[in-house]
Amino acid sequence: MSNEIPSPDPRKMLGDFRQSYTNFPRLWKTEGRIPEEVKLRSAKDSPITEADLPQELWTLLKEARAASPKRSFIPVKFMNLINGRPVQVVEDEEGLPAEEHLLVLGRTLTMNTCDEARISTDILVVRVD
Repeated sequence: MSNEIPSPDPRKMLGDFRQSYTNFPRLWKTEGRIPEEVKLRSAKDSPITEADLPQELWTLLKEARAASPKRSFIPVKFMNLINGRPVQVVEDEEGLPAEEHLLVLGRTLTMNTCDEARISTDILVVRVD
């Protein structure tokens, strides 16, 4: 038996993300309302910029661009969730890019005491051409 920690499988991780992904504008259109606590804007009408993102996500995006300078990296979706509930969503009804054009960047922060738990998750979806 080996004590080696297995490396993550990138294709499986993207598949898991794709399987669990919810397009919130489509969901809310079906439900007929956007929750009051959510800030929603269209990525087509208002493109995602550095100012929209946590610094760690922007840094990862710059690293990806530097590693593949001949490719274009276009942020197409961003969301911040608190305890799994969307707070800020920049997204259109368009689905995810195809697997070979999909880059997902994420950051999770957790605060936990015996009386409170708070999990903040930021997700950036980038189309790579």
